Amino acid sequence: MFTSDPGPPTRHRSPRTLSPLRCHLLRTTDTLASTTVETAVPLIVLRTTGSAAWSGASFAAEWILRLAAIPQAGVLVDRVGAGAVYRVAGALRAVFGASVVAALTVSPAAWWVAVLFGIASGVLCESTYIAAEQLGAGLAAAVPERPSRVQAVQVVIDESTRMAGPLLASLLLLVGTAAPIGAIAALSAAAVLLAWPIRLGAERGRQRKQETHHPLRDMADGARTVRDSPVLRRVTVLYSASNLLYALMIVATPPILIHRFGCSEAAIGGVWAAGFCLSVAGVAPARAALERYGPARTGAIAFTVLCLSGLAAGVSNTLLARLLCTVLVLGTLGAVQLLLRTVRNASTPSQAYGTVTAAVVLAALMPNAAAGLLVAAVPGHLSALIVIAALLAAAANTAALRGLTRTAVPNLESP
Repeated sequence: MFTSDPGPPTRHRSPRTLSPLRCHLLRTTDTLASTTVETAVPLIVLRTTGSAAWSGASFAAEWILRLAAIPQAGVLVDRVGAGAVYRVAGALRAVFGASVVAALTVSPAAWWVAVLFGIASGVLCESTYIAAEQLGAGLAAAVPERPSRVQAVQVVIDESTRMAGPLLASLLLLVGTAAPIGAIAALSAAAVLLAWPIRLGAERGRQRKQETHHPLRDMADGARTVRDSPVLRRVTVLYSASNLLYALMIVATPPILIHRFGCSEAAIGGVWAAGFCLSVAGVAPARAALERYGPARTGAIAFTVLCLSGLAAGVSNTLLARLLCTVLVLGTLGAVQLLLRTVRNASTPSQAYGTVTAAVVLAALMPNAAAGLLVAAVPGHLSALIVIAALLAAAANTAALRGLTRTAVPNLESP
């Protein structure tokens, strides 16, 4: 049986240092800044240059460097703690954002400045994401009998900001090119203030300052921990498979709807909004099912719906069926994320939380880059790519969840 340390030591959790409300507000503020910059920078490039190729290239550059930053992000969180990472990353993003606002105000055509800001923000976002996961683990450890409740709140926050970020970026662009960057800088400054009292992990970081660290070596240690843990290994497989299907849906659906069915960009925005609203609504019943039936049975239901709806979306020949299946794929995301994150946090040793989480996140995010490359390589067979991704997710679901039924997951037993 695989056992784990459920979270940071109790002495780090005091009302002042780890207030649930403060942590949730911090996650909301920082994640909203992250989702806004993901949408704002490509839109700024598209508006300024009129080139979809440059817009796509800016998005790809941000994600490639984000993936490269993950090993260092995990080491930083383990060494200095979540609060320090939030404070430094937020301050850097706020200062850089203010500088970019000034540059775009003086020269609105200097779109490359926004690209640099997007790349730098993407690197910082990975550090704050790992920090947010460490805070979530600390909150879940405070209520070990119901860890899924904390994860449910965090999934709702992530899915809500996933909707609000693109909307905020689009609306602020109506004001001016620099307006979205100014909002991101303001959100980053607010995150610094919210993170100021948090000292989670600071003692552990001071103890490890004398140790020699190398990001790649520490990442390899985290990857070995994942490999040696039956639970973490299966969770990583499920993460990667579901993210490949989800990323292909995000990348391939717009050209399919526009070129094949003649939909407008506004209609595509409505599909995303409907899907993410359904995703938020599905978190509560998924949490109840997870607490009552456990991860294996809950995961079997969630992944079956995900895979079948993805398969149906790939073979649908009518617009209505395509739209409904796409909304259902997006709507299942909340339940899937809740399941995987709850099991992952319960099975991650706290003494290496950052590096282990970074290893899982790196494996989970690689399909985002792979999806873009696949769509670029075979643009005439987008529906076939979705079908293949759905079949791969179904195979991973069958293998990984069958293993979870034979593996005990700490702190997820029903009372």
